[in-house]
Amino acid sequence: MEYTKDQLNYFRICYIINCIAEGLRQFFKREWDSHFKVSLGKWEDTAQNRQDFYNNQSKKPSYRRNRVHLRIIKKGKTEEWDCSCLFFAILFSYSIGSTISKTTRKDIEDLRQVRNDIAHISEATLTDTQFQNHVGIVLNAFKSLSLPISDIFP
Repeated sequence: MEYTKDQLNYFRICYIINCIAEGLRQFFKREWDSHFKVSLGKWEDTAQNRQDFYNNQSKKPSYRRNRVHLRIIKKGKTEEWDCSCLFFAILFSYSIGSTISKTTRKDIEDLRQVRNDIAHISEATLTDTQFQNHVGIVLNAFKSLSLPISDIFP
C-alpha cells in the first residue's frame, strides 16, 4: 500500500506535534526557573518541584475542572505530560499562566490551536496548503518563544 501525499502530510504534522510537546516542556521549565528559581528552586523534575507547582495553584472551585491535569502534573515528570497538561500548566495555571505576556500567550494559543486542529481531524489527511499553514504557525510561534526549530525539520 502506498500512502498519498495528503496522508504523508498528516504523518509529518503528527511528528511536528511531538516537537510542539517538547518545545512546551522546554518553555515551561524556562518560565518556572525565571519566576521561581530563587524562591522554590530550579525545575529539575523532582517530586518537590511538582508539589511546589501543585501548592501554588488556586484553590477556587473553577480549578476543580483541571484536577485531572493537576493530578498528572503532581505525579509525573514533564516528559510524561501530554500537550493538554502542558497547555494547562503554561496557559491556565496560576504559577505560569498568570505571568506570561499577551504575545507569549498568543504564541502558545497558536500552538494549541494547531494541536487541536490535528487532534480533531476526521480523516488522516492534510493538503499541502493545510500542512504549510500549520507548519508556518508552528515555526512563527517557536521563533517568537525562542525555541529551537532544528528538530521540526531534521
